Amino acid sequence: MMKKILVLLSIVWGSLVFAEEFLCAQEVPTGILRTYDGRDFYHHRFRDVGQKPYIDFLAAPGGNNILRDAPPDHYHHHGMMFAIRINGVNFWEEHPDGYPGKEQLTAENFVHTGIECGQSGTLVDESLDLNWITPRGTLLLEERRFIRAQMKSESEPTLLTWVSVFTPPKDREQAGVNPEVIPPPHSAELGETTFLHGSYYNGFGLRFDESMDFGGRFFYSEGSQEMPLENYELHTNVLCDWAAYTAKLHGEPVTVALYDLGSAVIPSEAMKQPRFSQRSGACLLEQPFSLTLQEPAVPIIKKLPMVVYALGDPTERRTNAYLSATANIFREQLELGKDQTVVFRYGVAIWEGERTPKEVETVFQAWKSFHTVEKILFFHEYSIFQYPI
Repeated sequence: MMKKILVLLSIVWGSLVFAEEFLCAQEVPTGILRTYDGRDFYHHRFRDVGQKPYIDFLAAPGGNNILRDAPPDHYHHHGMMFAIRINGVNFWEEHPDGYPGKEQLTAENFVHTGIECGQSGTLVDESLDLNWITPRGTLLLEERRFIRAQMKSESEPTLLTWVSVFTPPKDREQAGVNPEVIPPPHSAELGETTFLHGSYYNGFGLRFDESMDFGGRFFYSEGSQEMPLENYELHTNVLCDWAAYTAKLHGEPVTVALYDLGSAVIPSEAMKQPRFSQRSGACLLEQPFSLTLQEPAVPIIKKLPMVVYALGDPTERRTNAYLSATANIFREQLELGKDQTVVFRYGVAIWEGERTPKEVETVFQAWKSFHTVEKILFFHEYSIFQYPI
C-alpha cells in the first residue's frame, strides 16, 4: 500500500509542490522501499532479517544498486550494515558455533520515517531502536539508529548518513530479557563496563555488488596512514578522514566514498538535553541534516578515529570488494562505562563515473562544516509516520 500521506506531510512542512508520483514509500514484505522518479533508490530491510536489520539497496544516481546481500562466500555480509562484538558476543558473523548475537528491534515495533522533497532533491529520514542481545536473550547494549538518504540528480551524488547511538541498559532485565553467564570461550563479565571490540573489519560495512569485485581502485584522504595487518596480503587498515572506491558497476564506472563524520564517547546525560533549534528545509549537500544545533557543545570523553578496512587489490586474486569503518576496536577495545554513550557517525556518497580525490574531498568538507565531533546529532521529528513491523 502506498503511503501518500508522506507526500502531503512534506507539503505541509514547506517543501515545494511536486507530482505525487515523483516520490513513493511502499511497504514490502521485508521492510520499506523508496522510489524516486519511478526508480528504486533505497530499501531498508528490517523484517525477517535473522540477526540484524540492514540496507540491501542503495542506488547510484543512475539507478543501479551498489550493494550485495548474503553472497555465498560470506553469507553474513548484508549490504550496508553495522556489526561489532560486545563482551565476547559476535554480532558480525552468524555461524551458530560463533555464539552470534542479534540486533533486535524493540518491543514497540515501529520504524519512524519522514520524507521531504523539493528542487534540492529527495531525502528520507528513518530512526529505529534496537536491543543488542546474546543468543540467550541478555541485553548488552541499546541502540538508537538514524539513517538519512538523499537522491538529487544523475549529475550529483547519492548521499547517505548513518548514526548509531549506543547506551548500556540501566537494567539488564528490561525488555523481556534476563541476565546470563555467557559460556566459555565467551566468558566476558556483564558488569558496569561494556566492552566493544572485534576483528579488523568489524564496524560499519559495505559489501559491493558482484560486478564491482574486480578491477577497482581504493584511494584515501590526504594524510592517511596505512596500518598493516600481519599475514593478510590482500587486506589492509588505513587511518583516514575518508576512503573511496572506484569500480565498474554493470560495466559503467561509479565512485563510492565512506566519510568519517565524527564518532565519540560522551556522557549519557548529554543525550537528554534538547540540542536543535530550528528546521531549515535544506537537503544534505547544502545543510546535511536540515537542522541547526544549539550550543553548548556536548562534552567529549573520547574521540574515536576512523580506521577503514579495504579488501583487495585491482586483480582477480581477491574474492570480493568490501569497505568498512572500524573505529580501531581491533587494536584497542572500547570500554563503555554505565553512564556513557558512544556515537558512531558515517557518511556515504555515490557518484556516477570516476571521481578525483579533490571531488571527494569537496563533499567531505561540505559535510564536515556542519558536523563537528563536539556536537551530537538529533533528528528533528518532522514528517513522521510510523510503520508497524
